[in-house]
Amino acid sequence: MSPYPDIEQGRIGPDEQADPIHYGRSLIEMIQRYPEQEISTHTFSHFYCREPGQTVEAFRADLQAAIRVAGGVGIKTESIIFPRNQVSPEHLSVCKELGIDSYRGNEPAWMYNYDAGENNSRSARLARLLDSYVGIWGNRTYAREQMRPAIAGGMYNIPSSRILRPVSKKLRALEWLRLRRIKSQMSHAARRGEMMHLWWHPHNFGAALDENVAFLRRILDHYRVLQEKYGMRSMTMREVARELAAEGSRGVGGETSGA
Repeated sequence: MSPYPDIEQGRIGPDEQADPIHYGRSLIEMIQRYPEQEISTHTFSHFYCREPGQTVEAFRADLQAAIRVAGGVGIKTESIIFPRNQVSPEHLSVCKELGIDSYRGNEPAWMYNYDAGENNSRSARLARLLDSYVGIWGNRTYAREQMRPAIAGGMYNIPSSRILRPVSKKLRALEWLRLRRIKSQMSHAARRGEMMHLWWHPHNFGAALDENVAFLRRILDHYRVLQEKYGMRSMTMREVARELAAEGSRGVGGETSGA
């Protein structure tokens, strides 16, 4: 699973113009031009923290490289998305040591419990698929106290609520169920003043691009309704962590609108 042999064997080009699949500085610069965006880290080499052979020291070196590269284009790294969501308290301690304050934790359900050797059994995959359409494991929205540091003086866990799966040709007739599932979670969060964390990989939109963007637009339209009705806010992980830190320093509890 190491990407370094690809470099040694010449499978990666010299720059973005020659190899736009492996380079994306122009995309980073485009995101930086827009306000209220956060560029996080996904580690330097897509580092799998819980796979055999990995060490905490190797992870520290990898993360230092990622932070150094980000700093070269003016990005301060304050949050992390762990590849395959593999994480342990030791890795969180390294993140905190290097100035990272928050991470996206796993959804609290057995089929989302990723460990060494990704949870990819047939039963787990089927359960995740069903959960995307009919909600077999609750709303999974989070009160602020559920995002407090996972380790003493440590990281804020801003856990996943839902991955935005791409439009499926085989299940196109059921897309209205998937949309209803997401909108239901959002409404639940907004009414209760909790957080609903929606995420996806950019390549998930690569096929059926127009359909996927249209689906996302319907989600954003629903967000606008909830924003006007309940004061729901859209926030980055950095913003959530900073608010929680400010409340902690004042000794303030309670909740705010979902994000």
